[in-house]
Amino acid sequence: MKASKAFLLIDAMLSLAITSLICMMLLPMLQNMSQHYRDSYTELQTYRQVLIEVRRGEGIYEHNNELCTENHCISKR
Repeated sequence: MKASKAFLLIDAMLSLAITSLICMMLLPMLQNMSQHYRDSYTELQTYRQVLIEVRRGEGIYEHNNELCTENHCISKR
């Protein structure tokens, strides 16, 4: 009986250690993905703002291979 309790305790500790290791390996990847999506969202908001400014009739010009309005610039991809 004591052996089975000890085995269950060791099994639980190993499971926790393996789960913790997997989480520590995945965390940097998830942080990078999160930053990528934040950057993409910011870029989309800039495109949206440029479209709004162009629709209002504000001038658009080219500068350093970017399309610019009075307030924003976006790359010409």
